[in-house]
Amino acid sequence: MPKPTPTDKANWGQGYSLNKDAHDPPRSLFWYVSFRDQRGRRVRKSAKTADRMEANKIAMKWAEAAHAGREKSLSEIQCRKVLADLFGKPLHYRTCRDYLLDWLKDVKASVDENTHRMYETTIGSFLEHLGNSADKELEDLTPTDVRMWRDKLTAKGLSAPTVNGHLRVLRIPFNRAHDLGYIPTNPCGTKAVKPVRDDARGDVEKDVFTPEQISKLIAAAPREDWKGTIMCGYFTGLRLRDCVDLRWRSVDLDKEVIRVTPNKTRRYG
Repeated sequence: MPKPTPTDKANWGQGYSLNKDAHDPPRSLFWYVSFRDQRGRRVRKSAKTADRMEANKIAMKWAEAAHAGREKSLSEIQCRKVLADLFGKPLHYRTCRDYLLDWLKDVKASVDENTHRMYETTIGSFLEHLGNSADKELEDLTPTDVRMWRDKLTAKGLSAPTVNGHLRVLRIPFNRAHDLGYIPTNPCGTKAVKPVRDDARGDVEKDVFTPEQISKLIAAAPREDWKGTIMCGYFTGLRLRDCVDLRWRSVDLDKEVIRVTPNKTRRYG
């Protein structure tokens, strides 16, 4: 947590401090409030405003509500009412589950079907790992939650590239949540959650199949469509996934040309 500035330290007498994003340049223009919640934990939340006076008012209300909660004199519903009165509208608390499922719906129109299916697989796996914890507030998610999921995937026998691919996908919605000010930091950022080391492929050099190897693959293929897919990949250089997704509209028989944008290029540009 960023260290409070000298001017903010004085506010700790009132139970809170204000500070800005410590990155250079800052990732968010909003003020952040540091205070102790109703359980006595040190927390840091975005006030979702760049105006210091407004942020100070919000901070005072949060600190007062948290103090009342610690004294058992204010219920959770009453706490929410205090904040709703402050903002002038009902507050919608985002759980991890709700946020990730909403993100899946929002992103569907901007990605292709295969990419969205990949996103669904990752999000579904992560929510299943969290269990009931998926219904806690989004900002309560910790890097430990993500690391435990990463380690569980590895223990299940998934390869390092596959596990790291899941981590890359999960970072997308949490980067968005941070940019929108929903969370102060990304719990699955590259510094907080390291990728899995790929020892198995460290010294492996990639090479192309020889014609003899391709002949053996075709002979061992269980169906005719697989034989065609193998030959397509060998003669075009496309990945098997792209060969499977190939449509006749992409094939110009007269000019003997196939026009297609590989899935990996569409995803990562």
